Amino acid sequence: MPDTILLVEDNPTEADRIATELADAHTSEHAPRVQLVRVTSIAAARTHLRRYPVHVIPLDLALADNHGPKALHRLRVTSPNVPVVLVSDVAELPLAREALRSGRSRRR
Repeated sequence: MPDTILLVEDNPTEADRIATELADAHTSEHAPRVQLVRVTSIAAARTHLRRYPVHVIPLDLALADNHGPKALHRLRVTSPNVPVVLVSDVAELPLAREALRSGRSRRR
């Protein structure tokens, strides 16, 4: 069974770009098989996480239904042991820093 990547990104262009990069990274015969599941909101991500196992979550911090640390926190509540990779552009760096600080303080 392939590892599952749950991409949480509401911008279709960015989601396509990330999907292409992931596909390109897994073209080697020695690369692990992966399944990419795309959702556009934290609500959809949480629904998926309650039903299916996921190995990693690339997360956009600027979603319509949740923004910044709140988005990260809601995913952590649903699946505290799944690694989350923050996906942001330069304009979102303050949000990324805030989310990272928030996550670090919760793990102590």
